[in-house]
Amino acid sequence: MQIGDVLLDVTAGLPCVTRQDVAAVNTSSKHLVQLGPIAQRAVVCPDVWQLMADGPV
Repeated sequence: MQIGDVLLDVTAGLPCVTRQDVAAVNTSSKHLVQLGPIAQRAVVCPDVWQLMADGPV
């Protein structure tokens, strides 16, 4: 997956054993919207090789 200029590695996460929900928080307007339960998790990490290839640190 790519978001902006960052390439991300996505793999399936462990199954959800207990109920977990997703919520969106708008801190400026102090609103919270509950989006619903999570069906499956994903592990998302930046592609380290792409980040290192972009230039010296």
